[in-house]
Formats: sequence, C-alpha cells, structure tokens
Amino acid sequence: MGKVYYKWSTIPGAGQRGLTKMNTESPQQQVTNRRAYLAKLGAVSGAALAGCSGQEESEGTGGMDNGSGNANSGGGNGELGEIVPQITIKYPSGLSSLTPVAESALPIIQNNIQDILGVPVEILPAGVGSNVNDIINDARKAHFQFLSVSEDPSRLDPNNLLSFFTIDGAGAGPPLNWNHYANCEYTQAVQNQASAASENKREEYVHKAIRIASQDIQSINLTSDTVYGAYRADQIQLADTGSAGLTKTNPGPLISSQPTNADAKSTDITSDVIASKNHLTTQAITGFLFVNNTVYSPLLRYNKNRELVTALAEDYTVNNSFQQFTFNLRDTTFQNGDPVTAEDVKWTYEFYTNNTDQFPTARSLPFDSINVVDERTVEFNFSNSIPYFHRTVVSRLGILPKDVWLNGGAQENPQDVTLNSVIGSGPYEVTNFEAGSLIQTDSIQDHWDDPSGPFRLRSFQDSTSKLRAFQSGDLNLLLDLAPDQAKNIRDQTDDAGEVVTVDSFIPIWLHPFMHIAPGKFREFRLATSQAIDRQRISQVALYGDANPELVSSILSPSHPWYPDDGEGMTQIADSPTSNPESAKQVLSEAGWGWDGNGRLHYPPDADLAPLWPQGEGPEEYPDRFPCAGEEN
Repeated sequence: MGKVYYKWSTIPGAGQRGLTKMNTESPQQQVTNRRAYLAKLGAVSGAALAGCSGQEESEGTGGMDNGSGNANSGGGNGELGEIVPQITIKYPSGLSSLTPVAESALPIIQNNIQDILGVPVEILPAGVGSNVNDIINDARKAHFQFLSVSEDPSRLDPNNLLSFFTIDGAGAGPPLNWNHYANCEYTQAVQNQASAASENKREEYVHKAIRIASQDIQSINLTSDTVYGAYRADQIQLADTGSAGLTKTNPGPLISSQPTNADAKSTDITSDVIASKNHLTTQAITGFLFVNNTVYSPLLRYNKNRELVTALAEDYTVNNSFQQFTFNLRDTTFQNGDPVTAEDVKWTYEFYTNNTDQFPTARSLPFDSINVVDERTVEFNFSNSIPYFHRTVVSRLGILPKDVWLNGGAQENPQDVTLNSVIGSGPYEVTNFEAGSLIQTDSIQDHWDDPSGPFRLRSFQDSTSKLRAFQSGDLNLLLDLAPDQAKNIRDQTDDAGEVVTVDSFIPIWLHPFMHIAPGKFREFRLATSQAIDRQRISQVALYGDANPELVSSILSPSHPWYPDDGEGMTQIADSPTSNPESAKQVLSEAGWGWDGNGRLHYPPDADLAPLWPQGEGPEEYPDRFPCAGEEN
C-alpha cells in the first residue's frame, strides 16, 4: 500500500469535517467504491439538469420562449449557440441565521441575473442534510448554491476550509466538495500545506491554493458574513468582546461579563446540546464549543481577538516538523475535587476519537501514540507532520474525568453514559440539569479562568419566543443572532437591548457548480459576479452591516491566513453595485450572445457536456484529472 494521507473529510449530516484516512485505495478501487456507495443509497433522485445528461441544451428551458430565429444581439460571429436554460439556485432552509439572509438576498440576485444576463432563475430551498446528500451524490438539482459556514474558531486555521474543495470530494460519493471543483494544482497545494513541516512553507502552500482558486473564480464572494449578538445593558456589564464578537464560540467575554441587575447571566442554547448529560452526542457545533469552554476546559482555546492561547494547558511546545505536541497541565482539579491529570487527557482523546460513529463532532486522528510523560505532562506523536492539530482539534475538546466516565459505563456504551453529575474542570459547575430545557450553573471560586456570576442556559422552541424572553428580561444575552432579530432589538428604542456586530472571517458565497454548464464556464461565473448588486444585498439582507467583497476567495480578508498583499487574487466585480456593461462584455467577448427576446445563448462551439457523467467522478478520467484517485 502506498503512503497514507490524512485530510479533513465530511461527517455526513453534521456539517463538520473529521481527520480521516484517505487515498489508500487504487484509482480502480475508488471508482468501484463510488458506484457501490451510490447503489447503497439508491438512485439519485430527480431528473438531471439540462446540459448534464447528454440531451440538447435547448430542452428544459422552464417553458420560456427559446427565441429561435431572432437576430443575435452580440458576441461571436453573429451566430447563436444553444439557449442557456433556466438555472436553479439552492439555499439552506431551517438555519436560524443564514436562511433569513438567503431569503432576502436571493431575490436581488435573481433579478440581477434575469435582467442583465437574460437567464431565468429559480430559487429553491433545501434542508441542510438533504442538500449535503445531494452534493455528495452529485444529484445535479441546482447550478448555484448560496452558502456560508459556521464561524467555528478551528476554521481560523485554513485547512478545514481549503479541504472543502479538493478533488477527492468531486463527483458522486463522499467526501464532500461543496461545488465539485476539480483542480489538481489546487488539490496538490492543499495536500502540501496539510503536511508541511514548517510554518513558512505551509503559508506558501496555503496562499498558493487560495490564489489558484481565486484565479479560477471557484467562489463568487458576495459580502462578509456578519456575526450578531445582543445583551441587556440593564442586567449585564459586558466585558470587551474583541474582534470575535458576542457569540457562543467566543467564551472569554461571556465568562468575564458580570450580571448586575440580575441573578445570573442567561442565554439560549439549542435543545440537543442539553438533551443529555453526555454533551458529546450533540451536533450543534456552537453549543458544543460553548459547553466545552464553560463546564469543561480544552487544553487550548481562541481568545476574544481570535488568537490561540492556553486554557487547561499551562504551556505547550510543538516540535519543528509538527510531529510532536507536548502539553503541560495547570495544577488544577475537576469539580469533584479530583486532580486533572495527563491520564485524563490521554483517555479523553482516545475515547472521543475512537467513537466517530457515536459522536457527530468526533474526528479520527492518526496518532502514533499519546504518551503520559508524568502526571501533568502529555505528549501526542504523529509519524507525519500535522501542522493544524493544535489549532483545529485541541482547541475544541474539553477534557473529561476518566474515572467518572468509566464508572458510568462509557467503555460499554459511549452514547448512554450514566452521569449522576456533570463534572468538568471549567469555570462553571452544573447545579441543576433539566434534560432538553435548562442548565443552571454556579461559577467556581478561585478558578484560573476568573468567572463572574452564575450562568443559566435555556432552550426555546423558536426564535420568536427567544426574542420575547430577551425583551421581557428573562434572558439577558442573545448569541449568534439572525440579522432580522438584531434589527428588531435595535428598533426597540425604549428597550435596554444593545446589539454587537463584527465581521466574520468566513464570507457569504454564491457557489457555482463547476462541473456542469453554465457554471463550468469561467466567463459565465465572472459575468454573474459582475451582475450582482452586493451593496443592495448588504442593505436589504444584512441592514448595511456587511462589507461587499469584490474578490473571489475561499477566505474573507479578515481571516488571518488571507494573503496580505492580495497579489494574485481575482477581482470579480468592478464595484459593490451591479455592473451590467461589464457583465455583458465578458460574455460577448467570449462568443456568447442574445436573441431578440433578450435571452442568453452559449457560443456556437461551446462544449456543453459535463466534466464527467452523472454517477461518476474525476478519478475515472485520469487523462484530464491525473491527480484524482492517486495514492499520496
């Protein structure tokens, strides 16, 4: 067997990525496994999109007039190719913050594309789980998707985001590639950064990958995503929230803020986070991180300015090639008085990572060993360089008391551990637990994290009831708000509610599916970008709080790994407003044209075939995608 390469891969349905062993099979084995995977899940639902099944592109135009026989209004030599049929844009439904943004922004994008490019547009909502499955299965139910991802602090390391678009996820079958981007040079750069033995070399590869994707217009950036939070100034003395804002993934300010005219700090939490005392079973990443930084403590965490700092670890060292990570623990105890030891750390990581089928956020890790050096020193060893381990894994997982969990039956039944009490080493101790509805905590005196006042967490059936609880004073902190909720609080001029906003380090994208027409054509991606009115989107969907982004990039400019000078990045819009002349010029110069009804047509010689047939993937075409299916 060839060298084993580890990369971030999808945990289906959870929206997160795990470190799993990939590319240990031959290309033929991967082809066979893709087909077996599709057969197991059943036939891909829905008819293939026009241009993806080998049928004539003039079919499937949504019942609109083809405009055949009318004069060409631009492009090429005066001849018209096939008409560009109706395109579909999908967006995730059921998400408390992103869905309202999509529902406000997409009508603007729809009108821009229809009015300027002359292509009818359908907007289609889709549940997160079904949408992920459609992408993994290459179901071809859409041409674009409206997307952003959660501001998980581990994404401050670039590996997670870059790995969303490597070639091993393109085509039918796992892992996930959000828009079936298949570029060998990009993939190689991502693989190189994931195994780089020095920080400088890694930065070189990261920037190379970002620039390649930008030059390809792999993503159409719309605006920065805006992180909203709110607090009641009559009940809370808010600590400095820094550049990370008021969110469940920025625990420091939440721990330090003081309740004033209230008996406790109180906020909302999704019911699945507190469904049981075993918090490892939750799928909600923001709630998972919140519990792991308040009731429990990770070895490292990100602070209010998005910098990696020590937490339960007093200090740590990383060897030069990122193959050994050593953590020295604070002299501290769990909330039952037992000392926190290196053996607890070792057991926590082995228990968590050996049960990836039990815990939605768990990740399989290629440890050579986890060694207990002494009672307060633990050492993680890898045979290959893993330069992102401490930034993406260590910062997420709170350390568990080994004996308590073993006595509760963790080894026999990892999901249904019997925990009489919730015991961590964090700044807050659980004093009352009502499954699915309420957690009450008290702060730990003399804790190294210096907590202020008790905390109360409640779940709500919907955002309306949560907002009412805040306005009535039953809640005094709202974290990870939707823009319309933030506006509602701002509009209540007689209320004590104050809104805190910061820019996310992850953008809002319109992702083209790059293996099917028309998204496979770079000029169409560029023209679509030029047509979009980003300023209007910011004003309508994000109430003017978001910054329009005019460069194609996987990362936002506020991300710490974004290329500082912007060199090699592709500007995809002339201005924040719509640029109709530029959009049409891009297409006209590439041979596209319009008929007398204003409908857009492909160039006469355009190759409209998908990059691979439905149900297959790039690894089945090594002449065009030589890196796909390679053993790395």
